[in-house]
Amino acid sequence: MGIAGAFYTALSGLGVNSSNLSVIGNNLANINTIGFKGSSTTFQDLFSANLGAAAFQGNGNPSQVGLGAKIGGAIQNFGQSTFMSTSNNTDMAIQGQGFFYMDLVGGGFGFTRSGNFTVRENGNLVDPSGNRVMGWSANASTMGAIDTSGAPSPINIPVGVTVPAMRTAAVSFVANLDSTLQYGNAFSSSVQVYDSLGAKHNLIVTYTKQANNHWDFVVWAPDALHVDEVTGLQTPSSPNLPLVHGSLLFGTDGRLVYSGEVVPALTQGPSALWT
Repeated sequence: MGIAGAFYTALSGLGVNSSNLSVIGNNLANINTIGFKGSSTTFQDLFSANLGAAAFQGNGNPSQVGLGAKIGGAIQNFGQSTFMSTSNNTDMAIQGQGFFYMDLVGGGFGFTRSGNFTVRENGNLVDPSGNRVMGWSANASTMGAIDTSGAPSPINIPVGVTVPAMRTAAVSFVANLDSTLQYGNAFSSSVQVYDSLGAKHNLIVTYTKQANNHWDFVVWAPDALHVDEVTGLQTPSSPNLPLVHGSLLFGTDGRLVYSGEVVPALTQGPSALWT
C-alpha cells in the first residue's frame, strides 16, 4: 500500500466518525421529542488481512492489511425510557414493548411510541398531526372487558356525554402475611371503591392472625357507605362499620388452601370481629 492509500484508509476513519457525530447530534436535538428513541452507530472494516503468505484473503495480496472503515448501521434503542407526568388526561405512554396503532391522515396505517394525544371536536383521539388512534372498544355487557376479535376502530371519546355511574363489582387484594407474627397481631391495607352514584370510598381490610397458617380478615368502611352496596342489606352504614369478614388458611408451603366464605358482618359471625 502506498502513502496515498494509507492516507485514504485513515481518511475513511474520519468520515465514519463524522457520521457518528451526526447520529449523536440527532440524539441531542431530539432530547425533548416525545416518544423519540435514540440511536447508536456501529462500525465495520472495509477489508482486513494478516501479513504473511499463509494469510491470503480475497484480495490475494498478503501485504494488504486493511482498506479503512465504514458505517455498519445506526441501531435504534427501543429500551424503556422514563415517564414524564403531564396535565393532559389524554397523554399516554407504553410500558414495555408495543406501539400505538394509527390511522394516518394521508391514508394507510402507522405505528408510534409518541402518546401526546388530544381529542378533536368530533371526539376522535388524535396525535398532533391529526392521525387517529386506533383500538378496540370496551364491552359494557361484560363489565368493560376488551373484545379484540374484531377489527380495531378509531378511539372516540364523546365530548360532553355523561356516563352512568357504576358501582365497584369486584375487588382484588394482594398482601404478604407475616407468619412470624404472634397470635392476635393484625395489620391493615386499603382500597378505593365506588358506589352506584359514582362517589369514591375507602375500604380497609384488617388481617388478624388466629393460629399457625390461619388468618381472619374484616373489611371496614371508614367513611359513609351504604351497606347494601356491598352486602345487599338495606341499611345505611356509619363510619368504621365492618361490612364483611372471612378466614384464610394456608399450607405449610405458604400457599392458600382455603378461603372461607365472605359473609356480611352485620348478619352473622362473632361479634368480636366488629365491636
